[in-house]
Amino acid sequence: MSTDGARARLAEIRARLEAATPGPWRLGYDGDHPVIENDQAHGVLAFLPQRDGDLDLIAHAPGDMAWLLGELEACMRAREILK
Repeated sequence: MSTDGARARLAEIRARLEAATPGPWRLGYDGDHPVIENDQAHGVLAFLPQRDGDLDLIAHAPGDMAWLLGELEACMRAREILK
């Protein structure tokens, strides 16, 4: 993928991240049912199946994506400087 293509893809990913319900998200329970919720007034974001590994991944996805995007963008800037 070209640098321009990578930048366009990163912009698409960042736009989806910014359009999502604000975080942080966390795993919670509604009775016996696992849910993804946040600290703000949005309450429950999703009811999910009974797999804690999947739930943990989903709950941390916004923060993890934001961190990864920042690291990748820093690497891309450094690469441009070194050219």
